[in-house]
Amino acid sequence: MKTLLRFLSKMLLIYGIIVVPYLLVSFSIWFIFFMLAMLILAVALLVVIVMALGTELKVFQRRPSNEGKKNADGKDAPRYLKIHYKNIEVSYLWSLNGGGLIFTYEFDRVVSRKIGKVNHVFEYCAGPGFIGFNLLANNLCDRLTLSDVNPKAVEAIRETIRNNHLEDKVTVVQSDCLDAIPEHEQWDLVVGNPPWDVSAKTQKNIILSDPQGRVHEKFFRDIRKFLKPGGSILFIEGREFSNARCFKDLARNNGLELGGVLKSVPFLEIFKHREEYRGIRAPLFIFLRVSLFFRETYFLWFKRKEVVAVGAQPV
Repeated sequence: MKTLLRFLSKMLLIYGIIVVPYLLVSFSIWFIFFMLAMLILAVALLVVIVMALGTELKVFQRRPSNEGKKNADGKDAPRYLKIHYKNIEVSYLWSLNGGGLIFTYEFDRVVSRKIGKVNHVFEYCAGPGFIGFNLLANNLCDRLTLSDVNPKAVEAIRETIRNNHLEDKVTVVQSDCLDAIPEHEQWDLVVGNPPWDVSAKTQKNIILSDPQGRVHEKFFRDIRKFLKPGGSILFIEGREFSNARCFKDLARNNGLELGGVLKSVPFLEIFKHREEYRGIRAPLFIFLRVSLFFRETYFLWFKRKEVVAVGAQPV
């Protein structure tokens, strides 16, 4: 509801700045022309959104998967939706989507531009693994580990691994934060879309709420031992709930340094950087950029801080 209200307030502000001057004069032919143009623009934007959701993101797809199959406990297997990232078909349930379905394309762009290909990627709070599987499909990593506390998300990831024969490249662990991650795991890059609402008092929704910042605090406390020298972390957060200062000290106290903050997409730059998206169609590109602007997201990029021994020369 908060996001919807913020969206509406922005639309009203933009519309008011443009329209109010015309209201100060009589209804001329130019004003009527302007109103018709605005109506056409609104309809065009709606068409773009429907095309992006229906054709590219498969939100409206209801083709069942696992028809007639049973889980190990004898219950009917979930009827998964599907989305393709190049040669990888990801199985998911709409109830598991915390935004990764949309944000994964922006992760792909940022990793390509800022970090480049790495050997081993870990996706934290992975859900169905949209971000990690997209990076793997686009050859931005050779190996992938994913974890989530939700058993339904873990089972969806296992379904994707089985269907795409990725057993030799992908590992999934059901874990509360990093508690159950094997000690031998070592990662070059950690990505994630953790719960944004760090001010929540109760965990109303496991995907959205992080009461008192517990999920973030445990992550920063434990991550360094799994991060390779030179490794980094790329999280997407919601400006509605937090800013970089909320995590800067937490990261620094646990051997990390803030490498950069990638801010929300400014309104005047919504249609820029088209060439940096890997071949996605125009409707999806427009939908993604508009979504990023109205959701007020931002990326946090942390790097492992290396300790140099006294008397030694920095590498």
